[in-house]
Amino acid sequence: MKKTVLSCILGLAISTSVPAVEIYLDNLDPAPFRLQTYTSATGEVIAVWFTTSLCANQLLSFPSTVPSEKNRFWNTILAAKLAKKKLFISYDHNATAGTCVINSYAIKEE
Repeated sequence: MKKTVLSCILGLAISTSVPAVEIYLDNLDPAPFRLQTYTSATGEVIAVWFTTSLCANQLLSFPSTVPSEKNRFWNTILAAKLAKKKLFISYDHNATAGTCVINSYAIKEE
């Protein structure tokens, strides 16, 4: 009986805790990316579509609410597009929540 109860509790704990997985995208061509800003009552959100990520419509979101960080991200993507440079992006993918949140990005060195 104790073994069955312990197994049920352990199974419930495992099935309810789904951590996000960090995924790295390297040598990305930013040409097909679509940057989009959504304004809501809580602030602006930056979304990057068509990134080859695992999320629906290959959507990545940029989590910062700090205007200077959002501007730096926007400028980095635009600079890479204009200079035809490759990008590195890592993001946290939570399949259960259906979210892909950028946690690191850079223009690749040549």
